[in-house]
Amino acid sequence: HKEKEKYLGDLIHEDGNSASVKATVEDRYGKIVAFITNARSIIEDCRLKAVGGLTAGLDIWELAYIPSLLNNCETWIGITEETIDKLDELQITMYRTLLSTPKSTPWPALIWDLGGIKMKFRIIQKKLMFANLLVNQKESSLAQQIMKIQNKLDLPGLVSECKQYISDLE
Repeated sequence: HKEKEKYLGDLIHEDGNSASVKATVEDRYGKIVAFITNARSIIEDCRLKAVGGLTAGLDIWELAYIPSLLNNCETWIGITEETIDKLDELQITMYRTLLSTPKSTPWPALIWDLGGIKMKFRIIQKKLMFANLLVNQKESSLAQQIMKIQNKLDLPGLVSECKQYISDLE
C-alpha cells in the first residue's frame, strides 16, 4: 500500500486533491529552500555586485524557482490556505534573503518593495490563463468537451474554481 505516488511531477495522495497539493508543495519545499541558500551565495559573489545582486536574485527567483515551484499548479484543485501560506513563506524567505532583513520585517513591505505577487494570486492567474486556453480549443478537443461537461453539470474542478475567482475578483 502506498499513501502517495509521483506522477508527472506532482504527488497523488490517497486522501484527495487537497492532500495531493499539500504533498506536492511539501516535496518541492525542501528543494526550493536549498535553492534559496545557493542563490544567496551567487548573489554575494563580487562579480554580481557590479550588475546588481538584487536584480539578479529577483531574476533567479522569478525565472527559475517560481516555475519549478508552481509547475502544474493549474491542476491544483481545492488548494488549502495552509498550503498557500507555506508557498508564501518560501517567497518571503527568498525576499528576506535578498534584502538581508530580519524576520520581524513585515511581509507586505517586502512584497511591495520587490514588486512581488502573493502566491495565491500567482496560482489564480495561472488557472485563469489555462482556462482561457481551454476555452479557445477546438470544439472537438477532449479538453473542451470535459470543460463543457464540468460547466453544464456544475462539477467541482477547474471550471467551478475559475468561475468563483472571476466572481470574487469582479
